[in-house]
Amino acid sequence: MFNITSEQFNGPLDLLLRLIEERNLEITDFSLSNVTNEYLEYIKEAESNSNELADFLVIASTLILIKSKAILPTLELSKEETEEILDLKERLIIYKIFKEKSLHISELSKQKRFLYSHPPFVDVEAIFSPPKNLTLEMFKQAFENILDLYQKEKIILPTKKVRILVNLKDRINNLLSIFKGKDRCNFNEISGSKEDKIGIVVTFLAILHLAKDGLITLEQESNFGEIGIVSNELK
Repeated sequence: MFNITSEQFNGPLDLLLRLIEERNLEITDFSLSNVTNEYLEYIKEAESNSNELADFLVIASTLILIKSKAILPTLELSKEETEEILDLKERLIIYKIFKEKSLHISELSKQKRFLYSHPPFVDVEAIFSPPKNLTLEMFKQAFENILDLYQKEKIILPTKKVRILVNLKDRINNLLSIFKGKDRCNFNEISGSKEDKIGIVVTFLAILHLAKDGLITLEQESNFGEIGIVSNELK
């Protein structure tokens, strides 16, 4: 039985990898589906602040998607949902490699081995054997040619979109400002872009926090229906 309270994990990928390795499984849709329930159980019972929990919930949503597909093979996934599953598996594989290498380096550090040679060159003496007709001027010219080559080459750095993450405390304060101007709204109005899943999770955690403090009341007429939010400040 997986012990929820005694384990400490370095983020959601670490937890997910541990659950898979305990069953000696490969990183596949099947293995991810198998550990979904225990992953969700960890989130339910973990003693963690809401900001840390948001990262676990984002991955939990993808796991639930994988589990649903395993239970209902005829379920058709959107292109975005399929990419999310592939992205999670790729990130998990990379994380596993990174973790294995970091443990190896840590072990070498304990042995006080701070210089690492490539295996084929271990115990091989480093020597420099220049041509007999090589002069200092020729060596200097060759080095300058290499520098010129790199200076002329246009270096294009890769570009990547940067996502601004919303802090839970800031989101709570933002929602309080919204509720001062209106006595009622629904979750879709305040959750932001559907593409920003982390933002949606943080917003959801924020309204749960406000509801717990009695500042708002949540209403839902049916399962999976629209979540209505009523401000108690104006009652």
